[in-house]
Amino acid sequence: MKKKNSIFHLTIAAVLSLCMVFAFAGCGSKTASSDDGVSEETTAEETVATQEAADYNISEGLDVAESGDSAVLKGNGFELTMPNTGTWSYTANGEDSVTVYYMPAESAGFGGELVTIMAMNMDDTSYEEFPDYAIAGESESLGKRFIAMFPTDLQCDPEDETQSAEYPELLDHVKKISMGAADSPFTVK
Repeated sequence: MKKKNSIFHLTIAAVLSLCMVFAFAGCGSKTASSDDGVSEETTAEETVATQEAADYNISEGLDVAESGDSAVLKGNGFELTMPNTGTWSYTANGEDSVTVYYMPAESAGFGGELVTIMAMNMDDTSYEEFPDYAIAGESESLGKRFIAMFPTDLQCDPEDETQSAEYPELLDHVKKISMGAADSPFTVK
């Protein structure tokens, strides 16, 4: 059985390698015809831009810069300004999203989620299915649309006075995220 499994894995690896060779073989300029006979040319620059969008990682350079009453969460292509309360933190969820959460509620087992910032390809509109979201911004250079997804349930301990006061204030702050809004704490960089 082990030998069959090994041969199977080698076959899969060989097929994937061939796919990659064929994919990269066309990285120069190429012409494609559509059903109506119109030819479109893809340049090397367009291919590189597509590859760069595929290589995007939202958490690249992810860091917080504190300045007075504000703290700025900086990620790949965006900044989110938050109150400098010391009660929130963040976590990267793979290469395309970052979640900001209220630490006391998270530590107490109530989730504490405030907002998840998702970087989606410009042609991806699957965010329209989310129950509570806002378009935070768009970056043509990155080929990304940033979506702010908000929690739909209570994410703090309702019995804890401090959490019941602090969590809603932070949630109200991030709910101001909206592309083009003057008071949005989110900016595209």
